Amino acid sequence: MRRRGVLIGLMICLFLLPIVASSTSISMQEEPRGSPLEHGRNRLFFYGIQDGSTTPSNWEVWNHATSSDSDSDNSFSEANFPGAANNGGGSRSFDFLGSAPNTKDVKIDDSVPIQGRVTLSIDCNQCSKEITVELKVGSRTYDRYSIQMPDEGSSNVYSLNFDTSLDELKEGEAISLRLDFTKPAGLTEGYTLNLGSGNFYLDIPTLPEPETEITWVTGQDYISPYANETNSFSMEETGGSGILMSVIVGVLIIIAMVCTISFAPIFPGKLVGTILLGLCTFTSFTIAPIMTNLDIPSEEEISSVDYFTPDKMAELGPGANHEFLAGLSNGSSFTFYVEFNKIHSKSVETTDGRTTVYGLGFEKYSRDLSATATQAGMEQVQLWFSALELDPSVGHAVSIEVTILHVCIEVSPGTLDCTIPVPDTALIQDGELKNVALLPDETWRSIIPASAITIHQVEREWTMIPMYIGLLLGLGTVGIAIVLEKKRAREWAEWQAWVEENGEDED
Repeated sequence: MRRRGVLIGLMICLFLLPIVASSTSISMQEEPRGSPLEHGRNRLFFYGIQDGSTTPSNWEVWNHATSSDSDSDNSFSEANFPGAANNGGGSRSFDFLGSAPNTKDVKIDDSVPIQGRVTLSIDCNQCSKEITVELKVGSRTYDRYSIQMPDEGSSNVYSLNFDTSLDELKEGEAISLRLDFTKPAGLTEGYTLNLGSGNFYLDIPTLPEPETEITWVTGQDYISPYANETNSFSMEETGGSGILMSVIVGVLIIIAMVCTISFAPIFPGKLVGTILLGLCTFTSFTIAPIMTNLDIPSEEEISSVDYFTPDKMAELGPGANHEFLAGLSNGSSFTFYVEFNKIHSKSVETTDGRTTVYGLGFEKYSRDLSATATQAGMEQVQLWFSALELDPSVGHAVSIEVTILHVCIEVSPGTLDCTIPVPDTALIQDGELKNVALLPDETWRSIIPASAITIHQVEREWTMIPMYIGLLLGLGTVGIAIVLEKKRAREWAEWQAWVEENGEDED
């Protein structure tokens, strides 16, 4: 009985063990200390607790974006005198890890250095006052360098200046700083490291969050903004493009020619007339449409880095600083190519007055857009490349030659930012976008001027001319053949009559 009770007790313990372990793990998770870095709160302050019972390498140090911390000491200080803790000289190294990881992505301007200061008094007669600082995010080091002496005119202030490629802090990341220096070994010598506001900090050149015009969640079903009820653009079907139907029609024309020649009743000029009419009709309904449909870039061109289709561009995420989208830097050029079977149009208000805007809905790319478009990519494609000044419905595709340029745009009253990357199809005047349409859903579109647009797969103006020529040649051939046949028959009848008449006279 006792064994059964012990067994039951063990089973209960085994059952409860994962629950206890889980709750212990949760309770041991470290709560964020202080405020995370963000735009508008972009100064990191460095704190720590000096524990005289342990070596300096075990002292707790951290950083966050709150200007005060009640848990922190005001400074670290060590001296060398009999009985002092950690007496003697030696290297000192403090890893100030970020105690408040970011709760969202934060953009950083990597063209501006990360600056700050360390207030450190190294008290000695003849010793090295060199410090080494290392800027890190997680395990990745972005910059490390040494400073030989405090700033000129100061005995304890070291100005920090990091030139890095750090352009973004992802959610969950935080900036860390490692500080190395040497504590002097002489009697009464030592150091004092001041902590907190005004003493030990870094200024991070954060960027404001971009304002979102077109909201998009990767993976959601794609519906063109021009097709929603709010914008209520009218839609025109432009028909499908492709050579299959042209080939089928061509085969039917050839079959009709063969059947006419083989089985139709014999009439004057049948062979020549049928061939002329058939070939000319074949030219109008097969050769001309195929030539029209071949007016497209090759597969090699479309797959190259110089061509972007809507789905290919919408895959791109945010660019680095001063880029349009990822990889599209100042001066880069490409061709934006769109095939379509629907065109949306509406008269809307623009910066130049009321005009008709023709919208590319990108319906032919809806599946890929639904699967791979990013928020940044979808927004840029819609804002800059979806509205046209001219009606493209005479064709089935358009191409737009684009160069990314840095322009000056007024970001606040009286302040111009001249590093804004935009397509050169946008018109900028006096720091403002021109030729911009405001849609009923209160989003804007840059209208691509007609001069930048090439329409492809436009029906040839001469498409029906061969058929008309074929009708004239075919009917003309048959008509002439009939006239000649009648003339020949009449002459034969006259000859027969003459022969009969002359023959009777001779008898």
